[in-house]
Amino acid sequence: MRNRTNGFTLIELLIVISIIGVLAATPIGPLTGVQWATNVAADQA
Repeated sequence: MRNRTNGFTLIELLIVISIIGVLAATPIGPLTGVQWATNVAADQA
């Protein structure tokens, strides 16, 4: 059995950062679509 040092490995940090990035980017897609639809509706009025 290997001795592990305390802390996170580089792979673990990359996985966590990528998951946080995906979760943070998820609400941006629908919001841009809503804003586009709102601008179209305002232009037609």
